[in-house]
Amino acid sequence: MDNHIENEEDLVFYYSREKRLERYSENKKLYDGSMVMKGGFFSVLVNSSGGKYMLLSIFFLVALIIIFGLSGTDANFVSANGISAQLDAFQYEDSTYAICVLKENEDFPGEEALSINFSAFDGDKNLIDSEDFSEIYDGSEKKIQTHWTNSEIHVIMVEVEMGGDTFSLSTFVKGVK
Repeated sequence: MDNHIENEEDLVFYYSREKRLERYSENKKLYDGSMVMKGGFFSVLVNSSGGKYMLLSIFFLVALIIIFGLSGTDANFVSANGISAQLDAFQYEDSTYAICVLKENEDFPGEEALSINFSAFDGDKNLIDSEDFSEIYDGSEKKIQTHWTNSEIHVIMVEVEMGGDTFSLSTFVKGVK
C-alpha cells in the first residue's frame, strides 16, 4: 500500500481561524485585545496556586538562610571573661602561620596572666606539633603568632587559659592544597 502523494496539489488542508477561536475562547480574547496577559516573574508566580506555594517557599528559605547566617557562631571567634579572641591561619609557600588576636577591652580590670597553646593537626586529625606561649593581658590588643615549616597542617586549635577558665578556638588553614 503506497501512502505517498504524487502531487502536492492533491493535499488539501482546511484551516478556519474562526472555528479555532470559537473552541478556545481565551485565544479569542487575546486576539481581540479584551484579555491582556500579565507579564513578569512575580505576577506569573502569583497567578497560579502552585506558583504561590513556590513563592512562599522561596521567601521561607531566604528567611532561614538569613536567620542562620546572622545567628551562627564561628569556631574561630570566641568571647569569654571579657576577652574577645579570634584565630586565623594560612599557608604561604612551605610554612603555615597562625595568629591569635585578643581584642581590646577598655573595661578590663587590671592585668591577667594568659597561657596560650597552639596545636597543629593534619588532615587525619593527628597532632603534628604544639607550642605554648605566656602573655599578660591588660585590656589592650594582643597578637600572638607562630609558624611551622610544615605544609601538611590542615587545622589549628588554640586553647587560652586565663584565671582558671579555658576557652578554645579552631580554624582550617587557608590555602592548603
